[in-house]
Parts: sequence; structure tokens; C-alpha cells
Amino acid sequence: MKKWMATVLALVLVLGLCSVSWAEEYDGFVKGEKGANGMDTYSVDVTSQEQLQAAVKATDCFGANMIINIKNDITITESWEPGYINGYGKSGKAGTGVVTVNGNGNKITGLSNMLFSGSWAGKCALIVKDLTIANANIKVEIDDTTESKGVGAFLGSAGATTEVVFSNCHLVDSHVEGGHWTGGFVGYSAGYSGSDGPVFQTVKFTGCTVSGSTLTGKGSVGALIGHATGDAWTLVEVLDTSATVNEVTSTGSSGNKAGALFGTTGVAGTETNGKTGGIVVKAVVDGNTVQSNGTTVTTIYGRQGSPEGKLKLTGGHYDNMPIAESDASWAAPDGNLAMAEVTDESGKTIYNYGTDYIQTAATTEGVKTIIIKNGDVQLTGVSAGVNVKNDADGNTVTVNGSKNITKQDKEGYTVPQPEQKPSGNHYYYYAPSTDTTETKGSPKTFDAGIGIYAVTAVLSVTGM
Repeated sequence: MKKWMATVLALVLVLGLCSVSWAEEYDGFVKGEKGANGMDTYSVDVTSQEQLQAAVKATDCFGANMIINIKNDITITESWEPGYINGYGKSGKAGTGVVTVNGNGNKITGLSNMLFSGSWAGKCALIVKDLTIANANIKVEIDDTTESKGVGAFLGSAGATTEVVFSNCHLVDSHVEGGHWTGGFVGYSAGYSGSDGPVFQTVKFTGCTVSGSTLTGKGSVGALIGHATGDAWTLVEVLDTSATVNEVTSTGSSGNKAGALFGTTGVAGTETNGKTGGIVVKAVVDGNTVQSNGTTVTTIYGRQGSPEGKLKLTGGHYDNMPIAESDASWAAPDGNLAMAEVTDESGKTIYNYGTDYIQTAATTEGVKTIIIKNGDVQLTGVSAGVNVKNDADGNTVTVNGSKNITKQDKEGYTVPQPEQKPSGNHYYYYAPSTDTTETKGSPKTFDAGIGIYAVTAVLSVTGM
């Protein structure tokens, strides 16, 4: 009898240890302290393709917070299978966990498929930060047989997920090709207003870049998102993010489904149950080639998908008018936002929204003319020879802390050459030389591309 009892106790002890082990570890994720939301948090460190692949395949958010820590650069040399963020899990109950991918400033090179194919996560959230995807060659559903596939390097389809956040993430020198909805970061984004919901979804980009990449698809194509707001309960926020020197192409039959940032802006804009979706943009958009069925598109979007859709600029620097004048009824800058047209010596005009962007552009080498279209602006450090005009009544526009310009100053104000005091108490003014002999040094010329990239570089270095 005693022997039998000892055996039973031993089995109980073993089972107890197994249950503890299961609770402390989940598919390689190790349990740590509870998260800010009060849920258990599991994390895993990855240093290789095999570890990263296993981590994204195991990731869900229905039972706990899950964190993937990428500890070094990872090169993908074999086939890749995307992860999928499921908020409803095996239990069938909606979870509230947070999935976090910490890139820690590292790079994933050579992806042949999306990092995550999609999310359908209810009250869960996905956060990706400090991660670069470089030299990816992603081709998914390029024949567009289902006409419902979202393709993006980071996330194919963001659906019914409370929050999707990309912070300091970058897509560099990559090719992303899909069918119906294709984006550099995300193919398709939509909240959910169904009866078993609803789920108000926010997709946020902060300090992200898409550069030197080719984005192609048969439907809606954009450097950030292919189709940006597929449901009224969707908010897309783009903050201090840039899209530069990309090729964005829609090969379908429509002439307006490709845009420098978004292929299509959808239905979000009408208040529903106290919440209003839409698109808010503050970005640098420069040097992109955008075409839809052979038609060149210069705006940051291809088309408005619904009369209810809303797009608002809150800042940025754009090498073309970001919003078409004919679309002013649904897409427009913030009414209080300072706006300016800045022209360089080559005659190229860039469009700046917000005092920070106007100030940066105004002090870039080669600036010739600055026309303030709206808002109060105080410019400092503007070089001699630059002409500043005020194109609106009631604005306060000052240059270098002294000159105030009104709309009545038809010719504007040209910053003079500074007086110089070489010695003593005598002031001298040195006018520009008119000497045209060949012995004079070559004049400095301004390259428009260098000026544009200087602005982008300043924003990049400062984390914008």
C-alpha cells in the first residue's frame, strides 16, 4: 500500500512540474513579467532565420502578450512562410494581448514573402519598431485570382485589429508585387463594423521610410498602403514618414489606382458610434515615379474610394501638389496649417506644409523664392538673394527677425547682402561682382536633387 501511494505521489509531482513548465514556456517564448495591460507576457530572442520563422509562426495574441526580439541582422536564404496574427485563437474567445516585434535597429534581408500575411485580431494590437526590411523580393497573388489579397512587406492585410503601429521601420531597395491591393508596408487596411464587432482600427506610421523600392500590382498600389481605409471604422495616421525614389505602378485598367503613399483612400470619414476614421498625413514625398495604367499620378493617393472618405494634411514636404484641387471637398490641409511654395534656382517648386518644413526648406542651399500661402511664419537664417512673398491677407510673415511682409508688398522682400565692417568705424557694402572674365572662379550652381535630398537628410537625422 505504501509503495502504491509513493508511486501516485511521484506521478502527481511529475505532472505538476510539467504544468509549471508549460505555463512558463510557449513554443519557445519564455514567460516574463506581466505587461502594462495586466496580461502574461512571453518573449523570445531570435538570431537566425530558423528562430525568426518559428517565432512568427507561433505568434498569436489571444492568450497573452508576445514579444519577438531580433538581436542581430538576419539574412533569409531559404523559403519563408509568413506569420498570421489571430486574436480569436483556439479557444474561440477574443483576446486582448499585444504582439510586439522589436527590431532593435537590425535588418532582415532577402524576404521572399511577407513578414506577416495578415491580422484578424479583435482587441489585440501589433507593434513593429526599429526594424528594416531590405532587398526583399516578394511576389504574392500576382495573377490576382482571388481579387481579395493584400500584399505588403511587413503585413499583408490589417483587418479588425485595434491598433497596428510601425515605429522607425524602413523598407529599402525592395520589390513588392501583388494583385488586388499592394503596399510597401501594408496591402489592405480595414476596421470592422459588423454585428459581432465592431472593431475600430488605427494604423500608425511614425518615423518610417520607403526608399529605392518597386511596388507593383493590378489593383490599388501605394508606397505605404495599397488600399488605406476599407471600412468606415479605420484611421490611418502617417507622422514624419517619407517615401522617396520609389517606382509605384498599377498595371490594371484604371488610371487612378496608384499613389506615392496610397493607391486608394476608402470610406472612412463619417462618424460612427462616436468614432470617425480617415487619413492624416505629415510626410516627405520626393522623387517617386507613379503610374496607373500608363497614366502619371503626382498626388499622394490614386483615388478616393467613396464620397465619405477624408484625407487631411497636417504637415510635410512634397515635390508635387499632394492633393488635387478638384479633390478639395474631401481631401485638404488643416485650415490653420502654414503653407508655402519654395522654388529653387532651376525653377523646380516644392510644396511645404507646417512651419518646421517651411523653415527647413527656406534655408536649403539654392532656394530662390518662398511664397507663403497661408499661416503665420517666422523665417530665420534665410540667405541673401532669397525673395519671400506673402500671398494671404492677415498673415504675419517675418524674415530673419526684422522684416515683416504683408500681401500689399507685391514684390515681396529680397534678403540683402549683409553689410560688413572690416575695421575701424567705417561700414562697407560689397556688391556682387560683374566681372565676366574667364579668370574668375566658376560660379556655384544648385542641383535640385541635392537640395531636395538635403531636406530629407535633415529630417532623417533628426528622427523625423
